[in-house]
Amino acid sequence: MIWSCAPSFDNFGLDDLGLDITWNRMRQIFSDAECWSVESWGWRDVSAENYWDDHVRGSAGGGLCYGFATLATEIYNGRISPSALEMPLNTWQLGKNNSYTREWIEARQAGQYGEEVQIPWYNRGTIGAQGTLHRTEGDLERDKPGIVCISEGDSGHAVTPWMVRYMADSTARIYAYDSNYVGGIHNANADINNFNHYPYIVIDGRNWSYQFNSTTVWDDDINYSHYEEACGDMGESVTDLRLGPDAPYLSDHDIPNSTDWYIAWVTPGADVYFEDEEGNVTGMYKGQLRKEIPGSRAVIPLMGGAFTDHEMYIMPKGKRLSIHAEGTSDGEYNLNLMGENTLYSVKKKKIRKGVEDLLGFEPWKGSLGYRFRIQPGVADDNFMVIVAASFEGLVQALGRESIDREYIMEDVAATENSDFAVYVEEGGDTFVVESYSDDIQFDAVTRSTESANTLDPNTDHGYIPASVQEDVTVERGRRAEITPENWATGEQRGKLHTLNKRAKGAGAGFPLIPVIIGFAVLAA
Repeated sequence: MIWSCAPSFDNFGLDDLGLDITWNRMRQIFSDAECWSVESWGWRDVSAENYWDDHVRGSAGGGLCYGFATLATEIYNGRISPSALEMPLNTWQLGKNNSYTREWIEARQAGQYGEEVQIPWYNRGTIGAQGTLHRTEGDLERDKPGIVCISEGDSGHAVTPWMVRYMADSTARIYAYDSNYVGGIHNANADINNFNHYPYIVIDGRNWSYQFNSTTVWDDDINYSHYEEACGDMGESVTDLRLGPDAPYLSDHDIPNSTDWYIAWVTPGADVYFEDEEGNVTGMYKGQLRKEIPGSRAVIPLMGGAFTDHEMYIMPKGKRLSIHAEGTSDGEYNLNLMGENTLYSVKKKKIRKGVEDLLGFEPWKGSLGYRFRIQPGVADDNFMVIVAASFEGLVQALGRESIDREYIMEDVAATENSDFAVYVEEGGDTFVVESYSDDIQFDAVTRSTESANTLDPNTDHGYIPASVQEDVTVERGRRAEITPENWATGEQRGKLHTLNKRAKGAGAGFPLIPVIIGFAVLAA
């Protein structure tokens, strides 16, 4: 491993180069099928786009340790060779400016956010020092080393194990390739007793420790990714041939879409914490990361930088949750929850430092799954609320056995006293918006991949087919039921129909102000 399979150049962050994970790299990691709704129309899958723009895009800014670690084990396991990245070089001769080396490491770095990595981590739970040691030994015995993932507080790091040694003091050492310590790589004069040459994790019973740098020892959380998990779906390969006809093929990762939990993330501008009905909290609460809700976990980024710059959580499904988004600056934030083939999103929501938006997420009878509720702490007249869903159905023109639909509120105007909720009715045909306090205004937009059966999906028509209704107003105590005239419209601005009805009620956790207005204007 150390002599022939580990790169000898230092770990680096894309922020230092003025770069990030591009959309094309996102496609290489997760495939065109997951990233595009209809590529020729320029229509990106909204779940993939939000996941990339809010989270994956910056996932290598502070370092590429997970990418380096995955590359080393791929080369060791023979999935790729260094000459596939740069002809004709050995691994220790690779550098970040070679033909495909940096691009490959970037892709593998972001692969930590694929479901092949996240679902096993979630299902295994906390494995601790002994669980990590046993998995490391087992994989080394079958000659397929994986990746040890360590964290301290809200910072994470990844290394590739290559040897386990039991010491006279009853501790064990997991020797690992660490892209932050490269002095021993392809070095005939390296000293096994020099940590800077051959770094190691100390396992002492149920405890572990690692000399992360000259002043800091880590000993908080430790986990493990098997080789096959780190690489994604070994039976599928993707790449972008625009890199060049000889570009190596990545194995495919999948965007997390569990049926057991929701993955949630918030962008800088706000910190978020979730609270269940028992008062348990998971998230950034008064500046501290708490993980109390059963079945929840924080997804610590495996790179340098603050967790609050890349805040992500896994939350169990089926719970009624209050979501507190508190401004960390005067600006805006995005919040997303994704799972069970659905996405719930608030985008470009204004916030002020120290002020809290209160949101609700709860299972809702008669819906596709959940109701998403928003009670702004800061008035705004230009944010978005999006629900997206994928469900069974044939789109013959695309050769797909699933239909993707988007239900969008654009240019939402709401006061600090507004209180409204959205959900999609069971069956997926109708988008419901209810208001429980001050009136809200917005433009309604719906889209569906079914439009590909009407409009040629292989031609750029200069627009994405949609149904639109501008200047929709939903008054206090009322609800708008929004349905397109034709989900398969080929028009740029097809017709939407709205029904004005009485709101069905606020539900537990948010008080409904019992004032009913007789009629709401829903302007065409």
